[in-house]
Amino acid sequence: MYDALQYFINQEKYLRGFLDDPLIPAHNSACERDNAGFAVLRNNIKFIDSISGAVATADLYSLAATAKAHNIDFFSYMRYVLKELPAFLADQSSRDYRNMQGLDAFLPWSPECRKKIDEEWDRRKEIVSSGSLFPREDMHQAVTKRLRALQAGQ
Repeated sequence: MYDALQYFINQEKYLRGFLDDPLIPAHNSACERDNAGFAVLRNNIKFIDSISGAVATADLYSLAATAKAHNIDFFSYMRYVLKELPAFLADQSSRDYRNMQGLDAFLPWSPECRKKIDEEWDRRKEIVSSGSLFPREDMHQAVTKRLRALQAGQ
């Protein structure tokens, strides 16, 4: 008990920090919420059977956490990266992969990335606001016709 009380006495100025600085929250809910994903990840990586698989999982999780920290939808972000990166790598095929310039455009905080993701969100909003999931009427008619044929058993 003496050691516990001595710890609090020694750490008093740090433990009272939230009283002096209004920017320091009195609780750690944000930290707990942010770290909950690591607990899930820790349980999921138990079943990875190779080092390269573990590294790939950690890299993907890192990208997801970074996108989340920058308020970017991870699905839209990965869609952007998977659509644009192959063309970028094809252009870089004759160069040294370790010294590629331009990969910053694929990071969640880059203006290019934000612009592309915002454009995708604008397209999604336009489709939803039009009342149809199909931007063109002929697409809607073709899908409706196919669904009716499937329901009829053809």
